[in-house]
Amino acid sequence: MRDHDIDRTMATLVEDCVYHYYGGPAMVERNGGRAECPCRSGGTADDEFVQTARQVIVIPFRDGLMVGEDFSFDGQGTLEKVS
Repeated sequence: MRDHDIDRTMATLVEDCVYHYYGGPAMVERNGGRAECPCRSGGTADDEFVQTARQVIVIPFRDGLMVGEDFSFDGQGTLEKVS
């Protein structure tokens, strides 16, 4: 991903890869939901943010390819813009 080669990145995923995002409603709102960037709270896409929360990411694989990602957090965290 760091070399911005989308074809190479996509080659690591199965065709029917599925992502799930779970968490408390307050944290989802704070992060802008699914469609918006957290930078909507007074920043730009170039700003850096630190998110603090208890979270777990489960990434299953099939035949060496990523099948999806289940991301879950407790909803009690914070989101702060780095100065």
